[in-house]
Amino acid sequence: MSCLLSESSLRTREIARDIFIYVIVLHEKRRTRIIDILLLQVQAALKLGDSCECYFELLKFVFEPEKMANSNDVEKKVYEKAFKTLFEQVDKELKKMVLLEKEKELLGQDGFLPAINAGQSLSKLMQIISFMIQSAPYIKSLVQKQVRLVIRSYIKLRKLNLVKNKLVNTVEQEIEKIFKEMNSEKQEDKEAFIIEFTSLL
Repeated sequence: MSCLLSESSLRTREIARDIFIYVIVLHEKRRTRIIDILLLQVQAALKLGDSCECYFELLKFVFEPEKMANSNDVEKKVYEKAFKTLFEQVDKELKKMVLLEKEKELLGQDGFLPAINAGQSLSKLMQIISFMIQSAPYIKSLVQKQVRLVIRSYIKLRKLNLVKNKLVNTVEQEIEKIFKEMNSEKQEDKEAFIIEFTSLL
């Protein structure tokens, strides 16, 4: 895994990515184990900036739509855990941006242009999350189960007053789409949504 996150060598990262893919192709049962390993390193990968590309390419590979759609109960739990873990990381990245904005405001500045890396991190995470939602119906249904997490992230984005770059705007649009997915017709879902939303305001 350290080779996949090597900051000094693109070639090393590419070889590590290809080895993981080769292992999964030869031993399909190891896919879920590799997902668990990748999730443990998501924060470390995000700190790499441009150097995390191979990590996210591998992450997208392990969430192959056909495999997700036809997964058994054990595999579904792994994918569900991955969805929650990645969305929690989105929330953490947004929290950092909110805190940084507050610091700027205390210093008397009217806002700041977010660091390119911050936008990249959020964008890469949301690309994977959106990809997972599109890949399997049961992942889409998780949106209703993660009401608090989705709302919390949505509110953080709406509170940002900074000059947003294109990547951050794209993240906002993706989270808004997920937010709209929570408009269930079921009365119990509507009640849960209202309770969670008002408690976070």
